[in-house]
Amino acid sequence: DRTNHYNEELAEAVKLFKTTHGLKGDSLITNEMIEQLNVPVEQRIEQLVTNMERFRWVPAGFSHDEFILVNIPEFQLHYYENKKEVWNCNVVVGKPMTNTVIFSGEMQYVVMSPYWNIPPSIAKNETLPAIRRNSGYLQKNNMEVVTAGGQAVALSQVNWNAKPFPYLIRQKPGESNALGLIKFMFPNPFNVYLHDTPAKQLFDREQRTFSHGCIRMQHPQDLAELLLKSDQDWTSERLVKAMGAGKEEVVTLSRKIPVGIFYFTFWTEGGEKLRFFVDIYKRDAEVLALLRR
Repeated sequence: DRTNHYNEELAEAVKLFKTTHGLKGDSLITNEMIEQLNVPVEQRIEQLVTNMERFRWVPAGFSHDEFILVNIPEFQLHYYENKKEVWNCNVVVGKPMTNTVIFSGEMQYVVMSPYWNIPPSIAKNETLPAIRRNSGYLQKNNMEVVTAGGQAVALSQVNWNAKPFPYLIRQKPGESNALGLIKFMFPNPFNVYLHDTPAKQLFDREQRTFSHGCIRMQHPQDLAELLLKSDQDWTSERLVKAMGAGKEEVVTLSRKIPVGIFYFTFWTEGGEKLRFFVDIYKRDAEVLALLRR
């Protein structure tokens, strides 16, 4: 029936459409929803074809019983056991200028109360200029200067204008640490990992591209409990205590867990529900052009 009223039936249809297209699953009609409504069906077909090709690139390791998959355009992490998804959470990924790299690795250990060893590129472009502008920057942000071996360096000995800068800058463990209270490590040449964050408000955004490339998790403690549940020594109470101890502790996992950082702008849930996501890094066109060739 035709109606000028926004009734319950229409509200449910709006929720379903928004969820299908990677938007917040509420009943508000937003500009982002209208943009998705105006995508022509031909473009949706191209999106399907592009991502069918991407699925061919998934490494064989992801047929394992247990693995972790991060889908960048979805801003979601998925944890699988016995080849079935048992848990997921929202994530923040890299900005378009510092985008999260697509690759796979093996998670080997977890770090409680981690230091943040500031990468040289961030130190050069952001941290060192901030220190030169404000001599109290290090103290305000709970940071210190150390040698490559981790030995503290007296600030009076530091030449802040040295090029290249001969020391490392790191942020001490604590609630204000940029990595939060825990990080999950799968060694890789890109220096990318999963971690907690003190900036919880960013998880309320629909498009979560805010990091320098690493992946920030909304509920990292839940993942830690899943990974350590086979170890009876690691109770929830011990985990919370270690995360808040203010002293770094490395915990080696009993097995290596495949981790995939992938880029799918389309997939299905359970082989039935279709899901489309915004091409945040503008990568679909390149894949489609190669396919057409």
